[in-house]
Amino acid sequence: MRRNTSKPSTLAHNHMGSHFTYKFFNHIVPALIALSSVILLGMALSGQTRGMRQQADIYLLKFDFSDIREKNVFISTNPSFYSLYYDLRYRHFAIGPWGYCKSKYSAFSSWNTYCYSRKAPYQYDLYELLEDDAILYSNRKYIDYIALPENTQIPQNMVDTIFVTLWISTVTAGVSLLFYFLSFITTTRDKPGCTNILLTLISAIASFICGGVARGSSSKIIKTLEKTHKIFGITATLGNKKFYNHLWAAGALQIFSVLFVLFVDYKLAKAIENEPDEESTPQTSPPRSDPTPTTQRPRETIPQRPIRSPAPANVSISIRVNRPATVEIDQPPRYEEIDDHHPPKPPPFTP
Repeated sequence: MRRNTSKPSTLAHNHMGSHFTYKFFNHIVPALIALSSVILLGMALSGQTRGMRQQADIYLLKFDFSDIREKNVFISTNPSFYSLYYDLRYRHFAIGPWGYCKSKYSAFSSWNTYCYSRKAPYQYDLYELLEDDAILYSNRKYIDYIALPENTQIPQNMVDTIFVTLWISTVTAGVSLLFYFLSFITTTRDKPGCTNILLTLISAIASFICGGVARGSSSKIIKTLEKTHKIFGITATLGNKKFYNHLWAAGALQIFSVLFVLFVDYKLAKAIENEPDEESTPQTSPPRSDPTPTTQRPRETIPQRPIRSPAPANVSISIRVNRPATVEIDQPPRYEEIDDHHPPKPPPFTP
């Protein structure tokens, strides 16, 4: 028997409780998860941007020049340089996808931090940070060159990968949120389509790639500076790891959203499969109520003759007809056969 699957929403509403409950689990919950992912990715993307000092504590990598060995780093043939050298103007630098922020203190805040945007995607140069922002302008003319360990810069291809994947993750999460909103306010779609799931997966994968590439590149620089800390006195750390935590959290939420949508869709398919067909379900009449006396005359019913079904084909039928027996009745004798011994009486005389 053909199953009626033209209206899955009706069956779903019967099992999910109500139309609002069905919409809540299929649209509102995934939309809220997508909104949370967009917020987290937007915060990670806006870190280290000029005019966004409140986001200065979200960064990929942080440099600390507090223990710098100036005689090993700043090489000068002028003996008066070291007598004039007093201290660095800024000791802490945080690197982000758009630029960097600098501060005199390890804790970045809106009142002691200055952020600068550069050409995106930003690839920092440790030499420029020390020469342009850390040393006083009046002392720069005495420096012949700056000595730093090798491999202290993230390669350009890695910087491009971090920047592009971060944008892809943010944009796809935003488009997925828009699709969830449109599917909620319209009645043409009863459940989120494959496009929403595909966009969510792309956003999650891009988020994990961005975090993995940034973490791997930064870890190499951290290990390099740890080995040369006794010589140069420069350290690098991941700091509070807010940038990476935002990426991991956004990716985990998106994976959970996909699993949640698939689980709800699986339960809905099971509900539709177990729903009895309307055509095969016997129609039971409601119980009759007690008869009540009425003044109306009941309608007479005409008895119906039973209809005999025709005999099946290729079946021999023997029919016996009982005819009545012939009965012979003696007829009265005719006039010519009257006996002569009894002549007929003459007719009466009439005068």
